[in-house]
Amino acid sequence: NKMKHNLIIFLLSAILSIAGGKAQHFGANESDTKPITWRANARMISNTEGVITFTATMAEGWHLYGMQMPPDGPKPTRFTFETNTGVVLNGKLSVDKAPIKKHDSLYNSEVEYWEGSVVFKQPFKISNQDVQGLRIKCYVDFMGCNDATCLPPERKTFNLRILPKR
Repeated sequence: NKMKHNLIIFLLSAILSIAGGKAQHFGANESDTKPITWRANARMISNTEGVITFTATMAEGWHLYGMQMPPDGPKPTRFTFETNTGVVLNGKLSVDKAPIKKHDSLYNSEVEYWEGSVVFKQPFKISNQDVQGLRIKCYVDFMGCNDATCLPPERKTFNLRILPKR
């Protein structure tokens, strides 16, 4: 009876580990492989105004370069927007925290960067009340490094549907 009990425990743990392995495999997302990941959305905050929100998340030890870089430094983080008729950018892109300023021995210059996560917001206005079908195409050009290596500059494209006000 003890052997039967052990066999059941063994089979159950084998099944669970297989299921667990499968779940991890299917649940794999970009952050498992990329040291810097981006999320974005565009949402109305009033009848005529909205905000595009970008969130960059850096893996432990990685950093995302700032928006101001010396000419011979790493590629800065840049946002480019293509808007539909009826959508106008309204004001400057803001960031939720100041970048860290540090001398970078890799580039032998003063650079700015963020660690952990950082949120960028770009306000916009729409000229007609109907956001149905309105989209904003956004490009983020960025570069990230850790202490040992740098990623080649990368471009992430978002084609955002404007979400109604919550």
